[in-house]
Amino acid sequence: MNNPAHRSRNRDDPSLEPGSHVIAAIDIGTNSIHLAVAQVNPRGHFKILDSDKVSVRLGQHMTAGGDIDAEGIAKTVTTMRQMKEICAAYPCHIRAIATHAVREAGNHQALIDRVFRATGIRIEVVDGDEEGRLVFLGMKHGNPLGDKPVLALDIGGGSTEIVFGRGEQISLVTSLKLGAVNLSVAHGLLKKVDGNRLQDMRNAIASRLEPVIENARLQKFAIAVAASGTAKALASINPGTMRVRQGVEPNGQILRAADLETITTGLRRLGNPSAIRMKTGLDASRSEIILAGAELLSAITRGLGVRQWMISGYGLREGIVIDTWQRLEPDRQLARVDVREESIRTFANRFDIDRTVAAHTVRLALRIFDQMAPWALGHFDREDRKHLRRLLESATWIHDCGLFVSRQAYHRHSHYLIAHSHLLGFTQDERTFMSLIARFHRKSVPPKGLDPSLGVDLAADEWAAMRTLSGVLRLAAALNRTRGRRVRDVLLKRRGNNLQITVLTGKTSAKTLNLHKAGKEVEALQKCWDVRISLDS
Repeated sequence: MNNPAHRSRNRDDPSLEPGSHVIAAIDIGTNSIHLAVAQVNPRGHFKILDSDKVSVRLGQHMTAGGDIDAEGIAKTVTTMRQMKEICAAYPCHIRAIATHAVREAGNHQALIDRVFRATGIRIEVVDGDEEGRLVFLGMKHGNPLGDKPVLALDIGGGSTEIVFGRGEQISLVTSLKLGAVNLSVAHGLLKKVDGNRLQDMRNAIASRLEPVIENARLQKFAIAVAASGTAKALASINPGTMRVRQGVEPNGQILRAADLETITTGLRRLGNPSAIRMKTGLDASRSEIILAGAELLSAITRGLGVRQWMISGYGLREGIVIDTWQRLEPDRQLARVDVREESIRTFANRFDIDRTVAAHTVRLALRIFDQMAPWALGHFDREDRKHLRRLLESATWIHDCGLFVSRQAYHRHSHYLIAHSHLLGFTQDERTFMSLIARFHRKSVPPKGLDPSLGVDLAADEWAAMRTLSGVLRLAAALNRTRGRRVRDVLLKRRGNNLQITVLTGKTSAKTLNLHKAGKEVEALQKCWDVRISLDS
């Protein structure tokens, strides 16, 4: 069998924390079969140990009578055998979930029996509502949704799940029999796009969505989150060049409605999958179905008035992992772990960051921030300042991760590691912002205007805020230069364009060294903050 599989493996030691489980989640979809092997700790937080993906395309193996054909069943059995072999390397609890293609197939029981005889894995077929619940559960693990009302969307190969929820409660789940694969197959768009057939598909989408949109408009949402390969692929395309951006972590990416419309129009003009593949750099299998997926996502975006989507790299598979863990540990409650705190802690451990030293630098940085925010960041509203404070705190915890690579120019290594990290709960823009704070906390000062050579896309006010916060971290790190928590406090007093910084410390030797280090940063701080600074103790 031609096996277009994608395999990744975490090199971390999978030795189990007491009370942990290793759970393998298999998602048998219309387009692909996915595997995720995860280690789940007693609090319900997990890390992925291994993963696999095979593009089986069950949606293209349906007979006129609605059965999965012999080739489709054979491919599924072969793939499940391969995934069972991967799972054999771990003490796994294996759970396999089948969605639209299998649940719609008249002979789905025959496929289930064949797989069970070949692998010992019993496939569970879930309905659209349960699929939506699992997707929502997975999204909450990987994204900072909090208690805000959320619109969650998963465009699969054969169906689309629209979920509205808040916290632990789901208020509405709608499952549509519309997906990127079955739309492409039904309208003959897999190999060649005809204008009339494309318009027929768009009309069909509009017709099927109308009652769903009408019902969904009664729901409120503050955040719109989209999962699935379709959403991730569209978010990876630069709307200006129509090329895939390489090396970008999908989780937390923002796909704006205007950019989605531009991308969809561009795909429509390219038309044929071969032209889409050549222009965008998407792989052949994704290029065949991306236009249908884009038209569907665009129609939902317009219908529900979504301004932007947060892209989630977490969905059904991660939901299966959490749901399985809850079944294995019915007496445990899923800890209300702050996803961002947990991911920063994991990142810090990975790069051997001294948490005692970092904690004191964080305390100093937040003391400085709280005193200067009213005048330095006064043009931001209260919620935005709270958000900036949180990003400063997170960046400060991990700002010297570059030391793991080399002491020389470690701030540049930190910039790269944070920008290209897989920090759960942070958007790509937030990771970029934190990486720049780390990059400019020593040596050169960021210019007043956005530096194109950095290859980042920040608004003018965001860039100005980054300059301010890089100065905060610069001062806090300098005051903790002895790494001995000798500086007890730092006080800021501003009069006009003059800023007096007073350092409180109990040890004369530490005072001399820390003040000397901070004094060397005064010129840089004056540039960052646009004030005249005097430093004393």
